[in-house]
Amino acid sequence: MKNLLIIGGVAAGATAAARARRLDNDVTITLLEAGADVSFANCGLPYYLGRDIAYRSSLILASEETFHDQYRVKVHTNTQALSIDRETKQVKARNTKTGEESLFPYDALILAQGGKPIVPPLPGVDKSHVFQLWTLDDMDRMDRYITEKEPKKA
Repeated sequence: MKNLLIIGGVAAGATAAARARRLDNDVTITLLEAGADVSFANCGLPYYLGRDIAYRSSLILASEETFHDQYRVKVHTNTQALSIDRETKQVKARNTKTGEESLFPYDALILAQGGKPIVPPLPGVDKSHVFQLWTLDDMDRMDRYITEKEPKKA
């Protein structure tokens, strides 16, 4: 049996995992996601903040359990890939909550880790009222700020 390892979730990695399952019912699929959520509608984050989307849960497209139940994909959230050993076909990863490191073997590897916002080195970028919007956690921080501080303009 082949082992497919996917680094990255959300749009690209989650889609790759679902497609891989449709193409091969026997492959073992493991997905490593550095964040807390494996699949969410990142384009909907501003709509939630603007209250066009009423429920945070509406942004969650699939959980770890959903991926396991629907696609037989083993998902490891909060797991950051540290290195790839192409000779032994293993990825070393760290659980960002526990610090525990693990090795994940693969026969095939998909890199779908996406991007990260560039924060320009401008004065004031580190202030408590300046945010980046990339993840659900970023959205939650902004939402708390808006609820607590009730700003009148952006």
